[in-house]
Amino acid sequence: MRDFSSRPDIDHLALLAALQREFHAHLLVADPDAPVPSCGRWTVRDLTVHLSDVHLWAADMAQGLASAPDEERPAEHPEDLAAHYRSCAAHLHETLTQLSPDAPARIFGGDGTASFWRRRQVHETLIHLHDLAESLDAEPPEAGAEVWADGIDEIITVMHPRQVRRGRAEPPSSSVRVTATDAATSWVMPEDAEDPAAEIRGRAQDVALLLWGRRDLATSSLEVRGDRAAVQQLLDQPITP
Repeated sequence: MRDFSSRPDIDHLALLAALQREFHAHLLVADPDAPVPSCGRWTVRDLTVHLSDVHLWAADMAQGLASAPDEERPAEHPEDLAAHYRSCAAHLHETLTQLSPDAPARIFGGDGTASFWRRRQVHETLIHLHDLAESLDAEPPEAGAEVWADGIDEIITVMHPRQVRRGRAEPPSSSVRVTATDAATSWVMPEDAEDPAAEIRGRAQDVALLLWGRRDLATSSLEVRGDRAAVQQLLDQPITP
């Protein structure tokens, strides 16, 4: 099993706490029934319950307790949405704090270490914090180019291969290079491919939001070089869950 350990230049545990605090702060002023356009028909309540459940599931996985990925939990209908999220977020953070980064854990596809969940929950929280902020017409979360680039790396090395492995997406017939210009970093999708037919270039945040399905290529500021059809074919697939 490949080791998807955390980047040494990013303190994922501290970053997770900061993102969780910001998510909670938005909940204190949000209407639970307000729509979250970037998440289909979800409301703020749906989004919050989802992220809360994911935090609890990730804490279980980090401890080797969950029986299977994506295990469904009983439906939650908390009256105090902010307090519910704060409790679930605290449980996850405390669990990951108590576990050594090298502690054995269950990860996507098998065995790994707890550091996987520090990173995974940073990017889960970041993208949903972005969803929540947009729905409230609030300032987007401030995360540096290196954090968004780390998220791109996770999408390309973890999330997309998992989508293909689980039959949710087809492997692209043509490979595409992905370049985060402000992080001076490039990847190829699929990651073991050669001779990309096209390239997507732009700020790490814009690239990450595109790959997460939060931006449309036609209206984004991203640059496409080469075979645009190859890029669109890739984006037409569910790259992430």
